[in-house]
Amino acid sequence: MELFQEQLDPSRIKDKTLRAEVEEALEYQRRIEMQVRKQRAGLIRERLEDAANQISDWVSNIYQLALRLDAYLADDLLTRDRTRLPQDIQQLSEKRAREQNPDVQRQLDEVISSKQNQWQTLRQLDARMKQAQLQMEQSLTALGTVYGQVQLLNAEAINSGRAERLRNDILEQVKRLDDLV
Repeated sequence: MELFQEQLDPSRIKDKTLRAEVEEALEYQRRIEMQVRKQRAGLIRERLEDAANQISDWVSNIYQLALRLDAYLADDLLTRDRTRLPQDIQQLSEKRAREQNPDVQRQLDEVISSKQNQWQTLRQLDARMKQAQLQMEQSLTALGTVYGQVQLLNAEAINSGRAERLRNDILEQVKRLDDLV
């Protein structure tokens, strides 16, 4: 577990919010694994250990997603394009409206079309990154829920069905993040 957490270095993430989220995920993982180790040997502990192993994949996916989001947020070229493209399209459209030469008009139409395609792609990227940020927040919330459930398992004598449902919930979250990453 410690070796795993050393491989996920939150200091590589420059965005403070993303870094804090990764640190929180790592802390949840650490505490969940501590709680699992406190369980008596038996079927429940085995199922919880299996679930805890899946949490490593889950946290790793959160980390990979945070790295990608961090790179996206720090990309100054994308920031510049977000500002300039609408202005460029507007200016070129105005220039096109004033232009009398059909050959120049055609060229301007091509440039405008290319810039509009670039703008649409950028907007799609922005939307996808917003979805990724929301998925990361949802995953962190789910990790907190799992931590609470593990605490509950330790606080009461329960059947192995709850441990199995917990393991299935974790597998579902890991799959969602795998699909996104």
